[in-house]
Amino acid sequence: MRNVRTTRWAAFAGLVFAGLLWSQAGQTQKPSPATPLTIQSVDFKNFTYSPSCSKTPIRVKNGVYERAKPDRFFFKIGAIAYGDIGDNGSMEATVLSACNTGGSGVFSEGFVFGIVDGKVSQLATISGGDRAWGSIQSVTVTNGMLSVVRLAPDAPNGPACCPKFLETTIYKLQGNRMIAQGKPVQTEYVEPPDTNDESSEQSVTGSVTYMQRIALPPGSLLEVSLADVSLADAPARIVSKQEITTTTQVPIAFEIKYDSSQIVPAHTYVVQVRITTDGKLTWINDTAYPVLTRGNPDHVEIKLKQVN
Repeated sequence: MRNVRTTRWAAFAGLVFAGLLWSQAGQTQKPSPATPLTIQSVDFKNFTYSPSCSKTPIRVKNGVYERAKPDRFFFKIGAIAYGDIGDNGSMEATVLSACNTGGSGVFSEGFVFGIVDGKVSQLATISGGDRAWGSIQSVTVTNGMLSVVRLAPDAPNGPACCPKFLETTIYKLQGNRMIAQGKPVQTEYVEPPDTNDESSEQSVTGSVTYMQRIALPPGSLLEVSLADVSLADAPARIVSKQEITTTTQVPIAFEIKYDSSQIVPAHTYVVQVRITTDGKLTWINDTAYPVLTRGNPDHVEIKLKQVN
């Protein structure tokens, strides 16, 4: 009898203990209040944008989106400025971007984001331009105002390559519009100083290939050039060049070494490629591959077109 009572007591104690564990588990599983989303916590380097240079939204990864097909497209996120520019007591983020759609132009644009009903929402855009024609250089927030600095030419139809002024405009966010506060203020644009030490040597790297299943004759000459194409009405200026006598098939790697002191931030640079066999031009790139400035990379994968 004593053993029976002991067994019953043990079973009862086990049920009570299990109930206590279940009760405690239920208490620990109650969800904690969600942390409110803040604009500073948003990862704009891995985010989806709807830029004016694209018909469809694009998502950047580590601040960059790039594709080669069906046409070359490059989009990069730049500086981000935070501050209350609408006097609504909440913080906004102004995100700068640069976009290239295959030509020589690199177009800037700004996006203003805020938190609306607990979600990230695009509130307004800031128009930019191509190089000297309104390219946005910086944005800052001071006393509830957004200061936007753009490049400007020496005349309304001046060349895109060569800015003459820095033009500063002050904006206030009102609803979904950026309202200019007064007229833009111009100051003279000063080129960054040149440096001539050994550390100024840098390089553009990449590879050259083509899609056709055609063997490249040994001894063909591959010429890869870094060119300044800023002046639309003048020939491209070759900054540096690499020549390779081919011994293998494509893809062929290249490295163009150049003096960084010759690179002007407001100019546009591209890589140009041509292959000649027995002195005859056989392959060439028919798509622009911008590099170095205006948010463009220093590594490119180039596809060539056969010359008939």
